[in-house]
Parts: sequence; structure tokens; C-alpha cells
Amino acid sequence: MHLLRRRLAGRRVVDVLQVSPIWLGGVDAAESASMILCAGIVAVLASRLRPTTIITVAILAAGILVGSTGAVAEIWQVLLLRSASGWFITRPQARGW
Repeated sequence: MHLLRRRLAGRRVVDVLQVSPIWLGGVDAAESASMILCAGIVAVLASRLRPTTIITVAILAAGILVGSTGAVAEIWQVLLLRSASGWFITRPQARGW
């Protein structure tokens, strides 16, 4: 089911923004890189902040960034928003585990 959702989401990006499907690899790579970098930062923040604070900020920021993706007009905006959302969404959450 997850693969089908990813394929449909990618098709919408290609159809709506009229870009080559090759861009989807770059978008996914940028999001993955930001998730990996964020893991180290979360480890440091976890010792300084309450878990409820971290979760609240992450949920609000991810909601704003993912919701903003619907208003993009260029592929570079998708790239920027998806890489920024990677700072607030961990890899297991993104893959639906």
C-alpha cells in the first residue's frame, strides 16, 4: 500500500508541476538527508527538553510544512519544503511503519 501511495504522490508532482520524474529522486534524497542529520540533533535536544515539548514542536512544524506543499508552483519549492519537513518527521513515520 505504501508503494502505491508514493507512486501516486510522485505522479501528481510530475503531472501538476510538469517536471521530469528524475526530480523525485532528488526530493527524496534531500528529505532523507535532513532526517539523518536531524537524528543527531534530537539526541542532544532530548537531554535538554521535555519530550512533550519536542513532540509538540515537531507536530506543528511538520503540519505547517507538509500543508504548505499544496501551494507550491515550482519543483524547487517542493525540494525545499520536503527537506525542511525531514527535520521534523523521522524515517519510520515517513515510511508508515
